[in-house]
This record gives sequence, C-alpha cells and structure tokens, in this order.
Amino acid sequence: FFMQAEVKLQRGRIEQYSFSEAKGIMDITATAITFHPQFQLRYKNTDITLTGDLQYDGEVNIDAQVNFKDLRDFKDQIFIKEMRGRGKALVNISGRTEDFDIRGKFTSDSCYVYQLYSSDAEVDLNIANFLTKQKGQVDVCFLDGEAWGVDYDSLISRIKIDDQLFRIESARLQNLYLGLEAWGEMDVSQTPQTLLIYQMALDYRGNRLESFSPTVVNIDTQKVRIRKFFLSGKTGQIDLSGDI
Repeated sequence: FFMQAEVKLQRGRIEQYSFSEAKGIMDITATAITFHPQFQLRYKNTDITLTGDLQYDGEVNIDAQVNFKDLRDFKDQIFIKEMRGRGKALVNISGRTEDFDIRGKFTSDSCYVYQLYSSDAEVDLNIANFLTKQKGQVDVCFLDGEAWGVDYDSLISRIKIDDQLFRIESARLQNLYLGLEAWGEMDVSQTPQTLLIYQMALDYRGNRLESFSPTVVNIDTQKVRIRKFFLSGKTGQIDLSGDI
C-alpha cells in the first residue's frame, strides 16, 4: 500500500502526537509516514517545520525547526513544571516512536524557568527516552537575566538527567560584584521539588564564603522555600531561611 497526499488538516493526531493544524505533502504506507521537506505542524502557539520518517510500530527519524511563541503551552507536559516566554529550536528526533530520543539546541530572547529569567538563552540538550525515563545531558547558558531577584551577567550550568533526578555537575552565576558556584541535585518527582546543593562558594567583592553542609531548597510554581542556607568565611557568615 502506498499513497502520496497533500494535506491541510485541522485539529487531529498522528499516532500519539496531537496537533492543532497540519499541512504539506506526505507519503503514507502500511507501516510508516514520510513527511516531505517543509511539512508544517502547529500545536497551540508553536509552529513546527519538519521532514523525516515516522514508523507506526518501530523507529522515528525527524529533523525539525520549532518556533515556540508561548512556552506556557507545554506546562505540565515535560519535566520542567514552570516556564514561559518564547524561543526557537533545531532538533532531531530519533529512536523508538513510542519513546523517542531528542537532541538539539534551543535559543531565546525571553525565557523564564521557575524564577530564572534570561534575555539571551542557549540550551543544548541530548536526552534519551524523552517521554518516559529521560536520561541525558543539558548544557545551559543564560545571559543578561535575573535569578530570584538578583541580576546576573551569566549563568552557566551542566546538568545530567537520570529519570526524575537532575544532577547539577556545575553551575556558575556571575555579575559585576559577585561570583557564585554550586553543584548538587534536584528531585522533580514530587511537588514541591527539592533542590539539594551539596556545596556552594560565593565570592562577593573579593570576600569568599563557602558552605560546609548541604543547602536544602523546596521549589514549586508559587514560591521558593529555603529550608537551610549557611555560608561562612574569614570575613563573616550568612545564615538564612524563608520564602522567596
């Protein structure tokens, strides 16, 4: 069985993937769909231009350009529970159709993740089993933004993802007056999500403070609760808890 079709469809579904609109040329066989170059999908406020193959029961291999006009459209659909803003991405989707792998690059001039904001964001991601037990790596470069009310020039981080545990291998926030380095892990399996910072070092105008015990932070969509935060050094100490 083979059929080539030029389609213009309203709301529907291709396998388990829903869409608001689809148009372009595709080849349909008994086992797969092949999307011709410049095939277009729209999901809510997100426009996708793609090409590639999707087997009904087997593998997928699709290259896509994605224009996210409102990231809130994906609320509660991925492991990031709160995000807004806009951005663009170039991605490759491969692996098993029912639980694909994804790798690509996301860029944005207005990106909010929890209480982090960046006006110049770039994220490289390589994640296997994207729909179930994600495993992979995310490299984050946020520039010219704000983190929990503190302005920053740069926020650079590498995160390893193992299902619902995010291991922060490195994170560095810097502005004109301070540099902050930390590493730890975040459990996103429950709400509020728990961020455990194993070690932190703060350099403020040449004064260095360090943590000597884990810092515990609970994060949900409404607030950030610092349960334990203590830094000390030769010039003094910082000891605080409460909500942001």
